[in-house]
Amino acid sequence: MYALEIACSSGEREWLVAELWQRGTLGVIEHEERLTAYFADEAAVQAAATALATYRPRVSHVPERAWEESWREVWRPIPVGERFFLAPEWSREPTPPGRIRLLLRPGRACGTGLHPCTQLCLELLEEISPQGRTVLDVGTGTGLLAAAARRLGAARVIACDISEDAVAEATDRFRREAPDVLLFQGSLRALPSRVADLVLVNISAAAILELAPEIRRVLRVPGAAVLSGFRCRKLPDVSAALEAMGFRARCMRDREGWQAMLCYTP
Repeated sequence: MYALEIACSSGEREWLVAELWQRGTLGVIEHEERLTAYFADEAAVQAAATALATYRPRVSHVPERAWEESWREVWRPIPVGERFFLAPEWSREPTPPGRIRLLLRPGRACGTGLHPCTQLCLELLEEISPQGRTVLDVGTGTGLLAAAARRLGAARVIACDISEDAVAEATDRFRREAPDVLLFQGSLRALPSRVADLVLVNISAAAILELAPEIRRVLRVPGAAVLSGFRCRKLPDVSAALEAMGFRARCMRDREGWQAMLCYTP
């Protein structure tokens, strides 16, 4: 694990945090006059340091245990939407009545639950209600969204990711929170057509643009997709690609410069 430390003013903080998420950080700890962002590999942290060179960032190697101990100091349970309660696995704070507890844990895969896009996807999942449906989570990361869909009553949940680390993280989550989720390492291209009622893709604008035809192929008609992982400025490009595939946007949400959308296939 690697840490990238950046000294910054309060006025620069929001932009830098968004930029670090965009460049693949696993999480950002905000201190009074600096940020510490964690990355899974050296190539990713060096690329971020180069892109933010004007801030004179400092890169260091962090043992896995020290990284997890740092997160224990700053992670606190947080309610998301009307139904979810995201809590670190070490937290003993009780789950509020009526909410579903989902575990947060430091790991090498994307999807800790702290990112605005993940939280927006959870809120849209509530809105569409996956109860009784077949849900496909593409690029599942730690498996948070897939577990959330199953806990909301989805009849069947399929999750996939091309990353070996992600599959290992998601396997552990599903064992504890949603043991009947079907998980495989690979792409949605491996799936048959018309397999899902709802597709979740929380990766990036580039991934959504590339996968749009495949998302349309695996969806039943009518079907729906919750899409996120991209900045608001990318919305016109993503919307145009989805409209070309026959999708119609029903709901748009944004937070801290990040975008999520709920689309339907008529």
